[in-house]
Order: sequence, then structure tokens, then C-alpha cells
Amino acid sequence: MTNTLDNIYVKPSPQNFAYFIDGDIGEPSDYRELQQVLISMQEGDELELQINCFGGFLHTTTMLSNSIRNTKGHVHGVLNGVAMSGGSILLLSCHSVEVMPHSTFMSHTSNGYNGGKLSDTMRSVASSAKQLEALYRDVYYGFYTEEEITDILDGKDSYLEYDEICDRLEKREAIIKAEYEQSLKKQFNLEESLLDFEEVLTKEQLLKLTKPQLAQYVLGEISVDVDDNGKLIITEINNSVDNVESV
Repeated sequence: MTNTLDNIYVKPSPQNFAYFIDGDIGEPSDYRELQQVLISMQEGDELELQINCFGGFLHTTTMLSNSIRNTKGHVHGVLNGVAMSGGSILLLSCHSVEVMPHSTFMSHTSNGYNGGKLSDTMRSVASSAKQLEALYRDVYYGFYTEEEITDILDGKDSYLEYDEICDRLEKREAIIKAEYEQSLKKQFNLEESLLDFEEVLTKEQLLKLTKPQLAQYVLGEISVDVDDNGKLIITEINNSVDNVESV
């Protein structure tokens, strides 16, 4: 059966696409064309995802969220109407977000039905609960507080209107930017430290160390010397006893 809803619209670019999530999120197979585009997108390619959606299947939402966040291209989400349940997950999975006036954002815990034996149902519900919590704490991070996410998982629905959506998006962006800058700072400091240590050991000698050994070396927990044959002599720095090994 042909899926008439899964249509990609291509705009002039190098590669510039548009896609509409404007119905219930259905079976994973309904989104094969979108999946193919997300998988094949390269740096410089863009996809505009227009969202006006009340939600749908959890596993399909998870699949699309993963694909959006892992594509090499840029996905720009546009909330124009409602982004509820799975629709809110897809919106916040986008690399950038735009909100049209009078739009609504809604989050809640999952709904569903499980048939079969009671023991099977209990295991299925427990598994879905773990998946949902991991997804929410990942995608909603910075948009909701940890306490608010817990409330949502416990069954408290969250409705947000235009102004509050925009305000939370700005705060989320600031949090993510600050953490990214902190990560870069730590990386720069580590690289700077390694440059200092290269005055003692060559780059080739440093590469012979394992990651834990390299961390210990930078922190001053071990000393590293080189014998006449080029073998590294590693000494654990201890207040009372020095343990020596060779690499």
C-alpha cells in the first residue's frame, strides 16, 4: 500500500528539504522517505520540519528523534499550531527551533494498551517506562527542570503557550551553549597540558600510554621516564612507596 503522507519537498539549494509532521505519528514504515533523507544528508544540507502534531507511536517518535539528532545536515523545526506528546519530542530534537504565534506545546506521560499474560504486561510496562524516562530526560533537558520532568512522568500534563515556549527555548539554548563552551575549555586545557608534557616526552611516547595512564601523568600521579632502549618506565607517585612498571 502506498503511503500518501510521506512526501519530501525539495527546495533549491545544494540540498534543501521540507517535510510536514501534520498528522498523528504512525508506523515507522510511514516515514521511510524522511528516514532516507535524514540518513543521506551531508554538512550544508538543510531540512525544514513543519510540526503541527498531537503525537502518536512512541517507537516511531524515538526512531525519528534519533535520526534527526544524528544526521550530518541541519534540521530546523517550525512549530506552527501544536506540538503535543511525540510532536514535542520531535520539535526539541531539531538543531534549531522556530515558534509561530499562538502555538501550544504539550508534554505528558505515555498512553497505551498491553494484552497478554499479566507477567508479560508488567514487564512490557516496566520496559516502556524506562525508555520513556530516558528519552524525556535526554530530549527535554534544559527545557524542563529535572523536577518538572519527574512530574510529567508521574502523570502531570504540561501545557505551554507561545511566550513561555520561547522563553524556555532561550534558556535551554543558553544552558547548552554554556556546557559546550565549558567542554571546549576543558579540551583546550588538556591539549595545553599535553603540549607542556611533550617537552619531556615525544608525541610518539605519549601515544604509548593508555588513557588512564595519560590522565594519571597529567594529574601528576605517575612519572614517566625513558630508558636507553626507548622503553617507558612508569613510576606511581606515592607518599610512602613507589611502584615501578615498564611499557
